[in-house]
Amino acid sequence: MCTRRAHSAGLIKFNKGDTIVDAGANIGMFSMWALRECGGDARILSFEPIPTTYGCLAANAKDVGNGSIKA
Repeated sequence: MCTRRAHSAGLIKFNKGDTIVDAGANIGMFSMWALRECGGDARILSFEPIPTTYGCLAANAKDVGNGSIKA
């Protein structure tokens, strides 16, 4: 199921100050979306095992996460 649809259907709910784990984060799209849904006030732990993909995740977390996304 699409994450956006799941959120719209009330299956995923975020609150300011949440801690969110994104396992298999790829380049961090879910992490960035979740941070936005929390109004920028969340702690997000993103994990990606593939080194080259992790490099993109780390760059996105640095550029977009303002320290809220830990890759």
